[in-house]
This record gives sequence, C-alpha cells and structure tokens, in this order.
Amino acid sequence: MSHRISILWIILLITFVVSSLAYATKTKTIRIATLDWEPYISQQLSDEGFMAEITREAFRREGYKVEYVYLPWKRAVTQTEYGEFDGYFPSYWSKQREDKSLFTDSIISGPVVLFKVKGSSITYKELSDLKPYRIGVVRGFVNTPEFDAADYLRKEQVTTDLVNIKKLLAERVDLIVADKFVGFYLLNKYLPHMFGQIESISPPLQDKKMYLCISKKSDNAAVKVEAFNKGLKEMHKDGTFDKILQKHGF
Repeated sequence: MSHRISILWIILLITFVVSSLAYATKTKTIRIATLDWEPYISQQLSDEGFMAEITREAFRREGYKVEYVYLPWKRAVTQTEYGEFDGYFPSYWSKQREDKSLFTDSIISGPVVLFKVKGSSITYKELSDLKPYRIGVVRGFVNTPEFDAADYLRKEQVTTDLVNIKKLLAERVDLIVADKFVGFYLLNKYLPHMFGQIESISPPLQDKKMYLCISKKSDNAAVKVEAFNKGLKEMHKDGTFDKILQKHGF
C-alpha cells in the first residue's frame, strides 16, 4: 500500500511541476498588437523590422518571449486597451492613451511632416494657414496635439499611409500627414516610378518619440514596463541597439 501511495505522490508531483512550468511559460509571453508600418515594423521585413527586433531583444534579456499580432491600427489600440493584448506599438504619446496604458521609455523618434505634390505652391507657418486644403490622415493615428485638436481643418481619414500617398498623387487630397521616413520608404518600395513626385514641407509638425504602450489591464503591467526599459538600456550600453539599426540600413 505504501508503495502505491509513493507512486501516486510522484505522479502528483510531476503533474504539479509540469503545470507550473506551463503556467510560468504562459505568463512570460508578451502579446503585442501592432501594424505593418514600414520601415519600422512589418511582416514583410527581415526579422519584422528594427522596431520588432529591438523590442523582442529587450524583453528576451529579461526572460520574456514576444508575440506580435498585426491588425489595423485603431483595432490594435482599442483591443489592447480592453485587455486582449498586453501592449501595442509603435505609439506616439498622448494624454488620452496614458489614461489606459503605461508608456515605456522612448524607443526611437521620427519626424511627422506634411507631404505635398512636388511643385505645389502650398506653404504654411501656422496650422490655420492650412484651412483651404484637404488633408489626408490615417484613422486612429495620433499626430500632434495641436493638429489633432484643430477641428477647423479638413481632414480625410483612410486606413493606411500608402492609401494616403496614392490619394495625394491622384490629387484627391492636397496634403497628407505622415512620418517622413515612412512616406519616402513606401513611395520608393511600392511606387518607385513616382519617386520624386512628392516632397515634405518644412517645418515638420513635430519630431515625435515612439513608445511601447502596455495596457493597464495586463497582469503586472508596471513590471513589464520596467523589464522592457531595463533591457533597452542594456542594449544601448553594449551597442546592440546601434548594431540592429545598422543591420536594417539605418
């Protein structure tokens, strides 16, 4: 009888260990909602782009595995805020998003600009100078607080930057708002015969820092933010961050 009890205890112990390991593995996975946003991150890029690789490596150093889920941007933000994902990125800071998410340290920054068709006479000094024009924006994107609050501007929403570029080239809008690097990258990749047909307007609306947002509904959200920040700092310190940028042509 005692022999049978011992075997039973061993079986229970093995079951407990296996279950504990499975649970630990599960809790160490970070699910991040994102979008195809070349050249920063995309399913079409090597290692999904430098933003994906940097984020993956920062978390790996702290014992986390990252899983990316690609969605339209507005859905990525909304579903994360509801707790369906641990985080979303790349995101600009906004007070509204801070209410529902924790922001990590900045990963990188990019200039947000207005694009116009080359040769167009459109210029501006103040946002109010843009009143006469149709301006293409991407649904759900945060641009700048001043621009987003300017309800006197004629903004036309679409789902992606590439759609906006095509509308601009077809003169269905007068201007579009986009990250400068994204705009020129997409034009060169998908419409190379049109490269040189659009240009950015100075000054930029803003040089925007980009962050990873962790939902406040994610378990141990603050711990995940701290882990990412620690891994990112180590990457800057040992040169890994710059090596990843160089690998991706930056």
